[in-house]
Amino acid sequence: MEPSQGWWARRPQIPAAGLVALAVALGLVAATLGVTAMIRLPARGTSCNASTAAAEVFPALVAIGGPGAQPTATGTVIRGNGVILTSLAALPAGGKGPVSVTLSVGESVPATVVGTDAATALAVLKIDRQQLPFLLPAPREPVHPGLPVVALASPLLSDGGVLAGTVQGTGVTVPVAGRPAWTLTGATTTDLSVPGGAGAPVVTCENRLIGIVVGQASDGSAVLVPADAAHRVVSRLLGLS
Repeated sequence: MEPSQGWWARRPQIPAAGLVALAVALGLVAATLGVTAMIRLPARGTSCNASTAAAEVFPALVAIGGPGAQPTATGTVIRGNGVILTSLAALPAGGKGPVSVTLSVGESVPATVVGTDAATALAVLKIDRQQLPFLLPAPREPVHPGLPVVALASPLLSDGGVLAGTVQGTGVTVPVAGRPAWTLTGATTTDLSVPGGAGAPVVTCENRLIGIVVGQASDGSAVLVPADAAHRVVSRLLGLS
């Protein structure tokens, strides 16, 4: 059974001195697969440290695509037994076709779609793996306009990387660009562009998961489903509520 206490990244213990080496190693994996991850460093003292977030969070990210195809989206491992949270838009053929995920170590494995939620455009996947690094949603984390955050897309994507920015609004109703019939209620908005397609997690400077990118506003900024809503969706789809 997965531990229920604590809100931030759960992973094998890594000495602080090894975090930079881990980030370099992940970069080498990405390079081996023919992609380059971008880390956009923030101005000192104005926002989160994007390079630290990359070293801490990248191990819990997966790249999502169809079998044998170049991955195009990101998912976050939220339980060590292979439960993955992502956006519905990240799934090939809207989840009606086969799905493959590539772990941070470069291994590709088939994934099962556990379920999707139309109201939030979230999806939950499951892979047959154990003891994976993971990142729990933080539904109790205070989120407010001006909060510094980091959005991360799997470095295994051709446009993967890390962007630092701030929260712009919380609990808002916002139309999602490209889907005029769909409006997200209770969304968190940011000044971030959407990195690496759909499904990217957004974390605080302490690497607590506060939302999942499900689309973009009309100005191109990332729109998130907040962690409390994501937590409820995951619990329902896994039959825990």
